[in-house]
Amino acid sequence: MHNNLRYYYRCMDCLSVAATAEQLPPNRSATLRGRIGCICGLCNGPLDYMGAVVGRRLTVESSECPCDARCTNARGPDCECSCGGANHGTKRVVKVIRDAGAIPRLCMPDTAKARAIAKEWRAARLRVQTHLDELGEERRSGWLSDNKYNQQYQLRYSLSRASKAKTHAGRMKHLVAVELVGNESC
Repeated sequence: MHNNLRYYYRCMDCLSVAATAEQLPPNRSATLRGRIGCICGLCNGPLDYMGAVVGRRLTVESSECPCDARCTNARGPDCECSCGGANHGTKRVVKVIRDAGAIPRLCMPDTAKARAIAKEWRAARLRVQTHLDELGEERRSGWLSDNKYNQQYQLRYSLSRASKAKTHAGRMKHLVAVELVGNESC
């Protein structure tokens, strides 16, 4: 295949990007579900797999079965599809999970700027989440006025948008805007 294949990862907190020569395994823990099985060595944030570079293109591979359910869910030994038995009955195999040791750390370029970004992001996210928790507690004890209900909705929406943003300026824009609206309506 390619001798110079590089796999790219981005920290979801400090937004640092690093490349490795080997692909890191997916994470099976509930705390980092959907992320890779590694944490940022700079700020301890979860890492997101960006893809691999093949030639001049960033690619993302996925595992898909070329067969249909008749082959992969088969109970008997007869396989007449294009896989020639390679995928035959694979959904009937018991999954075995072995301990691979501690979560590895990916060493990111150590910069004060990246640490400051992670610190600012976490603090802003915590402020919004705290305000959201207060509104949630108020809602559980009774009912919210229209203004507070709309504020709760806006906080959730902005936190979700900020978490999906790929730049620090973009995600802070979402959180700062909602914090300003939240402070005006109180």
